[in-house]
Amino acid sequence: MNHGEGTQAVSREYDANGHTRRIAESGGAEKRLSYDVAERLTQVESETGTPIGSYAYDPFGRRLKKTTAAETIYFLHGEEGLLAEYDATGNPMATYGWEPQGMWGTSPVWKKEGSNTYFYANDHLGTPQLLTDASGQIVWKGRAEAFGKTTVDAASTVTNNLRFPGQYFDAETGMHYNYFRDYESTIGRYVQSDPFGTESEHNTYDYAGARPVLDIDESGENYTTGIPVAIGAVALFCARNPRLCQAIWYCIRDPEKCKERFCKANCKGYQVVCKSPFPRGCLGGEGCYLSMLKCGQNAGCCLMRAGCNMCRYGGLGHPGKDGSRSPTDEATQNDCAAARKCCAQAEAKCNGCFQ
Repeated sequence: MNHGEGTQAVSREYDANGHTRRIAESGGAEKRLSYDVAERLTQVESETGTPIGSYAYDPFGRRLKKTTAAETIYFLHGEEGLLAEYDATGNPMATYGWEPQGMWGTSPVWKKEGSNTYFYANDHLGTPQLLTDASGQIVWKGRAEAFGKTTVDAASTVTNNLRFPGQYFDAETGMHYNYFRDYESTIGRYVQSDPFGTESEHNTYDYAGARPVLDIDESGENYTTGIPVAIGAVALFCARNPRLCQAIWYCIRDPEKCKERFCKANCKGYQVVCKSPFPRGCLGGEGCYLSMLKCGQNAGCCLMRAGCNMCRYGGLGHPGKDGSRSPTDEATQNDCAAARKCCAQAEAKCNGCFQ
């Protein structure tokens, strides 16, 4: 067992995609896990088939809803991370504020419940350590082990479910929701295999290459160092395409190790991004949000086409109908021009907040 399972024996079964479908403890407790076609965790049941938790996601892959025996919670996300939680009737349960230029789901600043506002104290990676009220009194305190298993101080009077960057603690399962995957902090591994693989020499279930005090994995798909990334258009693009940006950063850190794998993924991925039925052209009448969306999609198409040209065709572009290739690949140039136009339009429509 990785990172120590403790003294209790635990057995696991996996599906054809390498995702954990059953976790059974020696004492008889059992969890059965189900996934959708996008390989997202949708249901956890007990050994008797009793639902423990069910989960739904928005088109960007962010959790939209979870239902347990006790309650139903709806989640609202933004480009910084989790913004709010609502109950089944639509009443706000909690709202959150984040460091504006941080990576997704890292460094929360405040949490508000009703008329009370609480303030986070985070470690060097952006993981919450304390919550204090307006008078400076500690209302929540957690002591985390190396891989994120957190013991909450018994004197805590406020609930805080934020854990490692990008992670949300699910009390019903004991696991952490981590954007694209779900994480078991007790053993430092994910229940889903990473489809991109990892930089780690160990396995595709590791968290942050087994270096949790140095690196983070805020999206659950390939880790990065705990250093803020660029802002502006790059930040917007990465918010729309987190898997690609994680893979790009992986390749920057170790180009030779990932070159072939990334090339295949990139050339396959651009087909999805560039041939989407969503109209990508900016005609001038789009508002702020739609202009930003088209900016991100065109920028992704531009970068992915160019990357595929470089790694598969030596920078000469995709073969034309006659089989010839040219460094002035027209399709790539058109996508990059569309990105420049839409991003400029987004900046104007959003009154400069896009910078």
